[in-house]
Amino acid sequence: MCSRRRSLCWPLPLVVLPLLAVGGPAAARCPDQCRCRPHAVDCSSAHLSSVPISLDPRIHLLQLEDNTIASIADSLVFYQSLQELDLSGNNLTTLGEQQLSLQQQLHQLQLADNQLSELRRGALEGLGRLERLDLSGNKLSSLEDGVFVATPRLHWLSLARNSLRSLDHEALLGLGELEILDLSGNQLTRVPSVAFRHLGRLRTLKLADNQITEVAFHAFFLLRSLHELSLAGNQVTIIHAEAFSELHELRQLDLSSNQLDAFPATALAPLRLEELDAGDNLFPSLRPRHLDGLPRLRVVRFCGSERLTDVSEHAFSNNRLLEEVHLCENPNLRWLPRTAVDSLRRLRVLNIGGNGLETLQNMTSLLQRVETFNVSGNPLVCNCSARWLWELPGRVPNASAVSEVLCAGSGRLLSSLSEQDLDCGWWVAATIAAAASLLVTVCAAIVIVLVVRRRRYRDRSRSSVLGGTISDEKQRPQLTPAASAKAPDRSAARGHSHFTLLSEDYVTDRSGVGRGDYTGDCDGDYARVYDDAYMRDYSVKVPSVVV
Repeated sequence: MCSRRRSLCWPLPLVVLPLLAVGGPAAARCPDQCRCRPHAVDCSSAHLSSVPISLDPRIHLLQLEDNTIASIADSLVFYQSLQELDLSGNNLTTLGEQQLSLQQQLHQLQLADNQLSELRRGALEGLGRLERLDLSGNKLSSLEDGVFVATPRLHWLSLARNSLRSLDHEALLGLGELEILDLSGNQLTRVPSVAFRHLGRLRTLKLADNQITEVAFHAFFLLRSLHELSLAGNQVTIIHAEAFSELHELRQLDLSSNQLDAFPATALAPLRLEELDAGDNLFPSLRPRHLDGLPRLRVVRFCGSERLTDVSEHAFSNNRLLEEVHLCENPNLRWLPRTAVDSLRRLRVLNIGGNGLETLQNMTSLLQRVETFNVSGNPLVCNCSARWLWELPGRVPNASAVSEVLCAGSGRLLSSLSEQDLDCGWWVAATIAAAASLLVTVCAAIVIVLVVRRRRYRDRSRSSVLGGTISDEKQRPQLTPAASAKAPDRSAARGHSHFTLLSEDYVTDRSGVGRGDYTGDCDGDYARVYDDAYMRDYSVKVPSVVV
């Protein structure tokens, strides 16, 4: 407002503000398209092109989102008690220096989804108590050094969905209290490690949906308080073995939707992760060694991977604390061994929906303790092999936790089928026949083994007797018949005419085995060798008695 002589001009706020102060709440007027309450005004989607200046100056909350406001110059000076201001979804193109300098009570500022292309260093001057700032969805391509120096209490900052290609070394200066930083949806090609050195208390860092191709050595070395990290939706092909080595407090890591052709087991081993998402990558299998270094895992997700075709029988053998397993939307995963999840005693959620599973091993015992089980979206064949799934709702405590199963081919729900539809008769008969055949085969094998062992035992016994007698043949005295000095008559010896009595001790020493026992089993020359051997042995132990 200027005088008629135009020698002196007074800014409009300095003229109106005293009038509102004198009139108080009675002088305030609520626009028809706004909703006014004590200390709060909601003018969202009210088709406003400027900030109304007739509201109660003592309001704490002002909502102006989804209007067409292009500037806030000289309009917020009326509302110095504001604690929350929402200007998201407008047409702001710039934020001038000190335009918010009088909002010293402001705790939360929403500037998302505007047209801001730059943020100057003095734009946040006076916001010393600001704790939450949302600048997402704008057109910011860079940040001036020290732009956040005026907001030392900031805990939450979103710069998501802008056009940031890099961050200067001092771009985040002054954010020593920041705990959550969202940089997702920008055009970053590398992790801005140096810029992060000012964020000693940062707990959550979101770098999803950028263009990062490599996670370099000690990429987060100054973020020792980091608890949650997202690198999802980038183009990461390489993760250095020590990229995360300093993140001892990291508990949640999202590596999904990248280009990893091998699971980064070495890089993850030093971490104490409790939640891991590595779905939609290029590695084809899950092996026990992949997750062995992460015994504290509680939640794991491997979803949306077209290359994933194989899950090892003991893929989670060292992850006994797992409560949620999500192996879903992997169209080429056609087999899941029951042993992969059977040992997880704390499992509450098992999500294996949307895979290529045609059959599934019986998991009834495991599902007795699972709260949610999703197997929908698989091309399951509804025959007798799926009978356990058909019976599952009646065998688990929470039947509603079991998802509906759609049969491949017929398109019918498994729960709508009858027992006859499952066609288990032929399967039972085939099982019985196979069991009987196996039993016969086992019995035959046992009989053959016993016969072979018996024959070998008898052969060893005979060999020991023959070897013990014939080897000492030259040292033993020759058998001399009592009635003649001539050579012994072998035929008579075989006819038992020369000997009629043997000592009882000898018979006992031979354990009751007589000559006739051997000659009865042998014939021809083999029997003659045994007879000669026995007669030589007898001549040493007892004298001959001629009848």
